[in-house]
Amino acid sequence: MTYEEFIQTLNKAYRDNPELVKLVQDIADARTTATFAQAQAYAIKLGEVLGQTISATGVLSEEEMIYTAEYVSKLLKPALLDAYELSTEAAMMVQDQINASYGLGLQAVKPDPDMDRINNLITEVFNKGYEAHKQAINEQITNLTQSAVDKTITTNGKFLEHSGVTVKYTRIADSGACKWCRSLVGTYETYQAPDGFFGHHTNCQCIIKLEGMKPTGKVNYWTKVYDKAVQEGRIKEALDE
Repeated sequence: MTYEEFIQTLNKAYRDNPELVKLVQDIADARTTATFAQAQAYAIKLGEVLGQTISATGVLSEEEMIYTAEYVSKLLKPALLDAYELSTEAAMMVQDQINASYGLGLQAVKPDPDMDRINNLITEVFNKGYEAHKQAINEQITNLTQSAVDKTITTNGKFLEHSGVTVKYTRIADSGACKWCRSLVGTYETYQAPDGFFGHHTNCQCIIKLEGMKPTGKVNYWTKVYDKAVQEGRIKEALDE
């Protein structure tokens, strides 16, 4: 299968998957009741479809072990980036609807894709071989698309805080959540949240819920603290993280 044929097959898999189509339509139809859980469900399914397509096409099968690093990169980078972007857009749809529900005339901010993570995954596929580690790699692909939703949530939370809107989030643990995930359960404002609060490890089904937003008309205390740290060079500016 050529690179062009693979991309065509992948695009068809996205368009023809009824669950993916429905998940996007449900977000659009939800209007002011859309949730990040819907975006996460879409991202998870999208990652699964991408992994299944790679497996089904055999483009990285044992018979193709002569492939080069350049071949793996050319094959996977556009596919991984596309899935990341689609997951980001789903989360942005939710954010736009949430903003509108609070009467905010602010559009969702689009974060840059995590190219380091994408490139590291490509390197791992080349170094380890896909077939021998198929399940683990496919799980990482799904976790990558999940991370796009996570990054969209945090980027927009910081943007809103800088715009004078206090934002609260609740993390809800999945029934089979690990000890680490259970330790993160709770409700926090953007800058009060503990490290890892917005993130997901592989096979993590925890939910991030926007608990509420309160326009204050001014930058709040936590944002001032954050801005001071930025000015002092201790941390990067929110949208560049």
